[in-house]
Amino acid sequence: MFAVSTNEPLHRESKSARAGVNLHIGRFQRWMCEVRLGRYVHEFAAVHLAAGIENLIEELLGQALSFITINTNGDSTSHPVLTAALMEQAIANNGDLWGLLQPFAHLNAGRTASGKNFFLRKFHQQFKK
Repeated sequence: MFAVSTNEPLHRESKSARAGVNLHIGRFQRWMCEVRLGRYVHEFAAVHLAAGIENLIEELLGQALSFITINTNGDSTSHPVLTAALMEQAIANNGDLWGLLQPFAHLNAGRTASGKNFFLRKFHQQFKK
């Protein structure tokens, strides 16, 4: 993280290169600003998000490739092919990744099953009295 900032004007490395991350930190920061995650998004937040996503991708690919090598039955002539189905199987076999990658849309606070905002309805009923 300390390698990201520099005071040298001729230092022309990208933020990603200085932080040792392969994903583009500038794109993460631009996305974080465009979706308005906060009033001000510091570049270190983008560094941490990019590093976390990169680690997650590496872990997913490692799990999928180990799943492929386990299930090839020692056949060294075939080349491993990574497909979406193999990724899903590898994620399903790892409890940590499976729990992390579940959709959390059902946990949206303040929404009912029909999608209506529960708190606004309560708020309007409170002031109608």
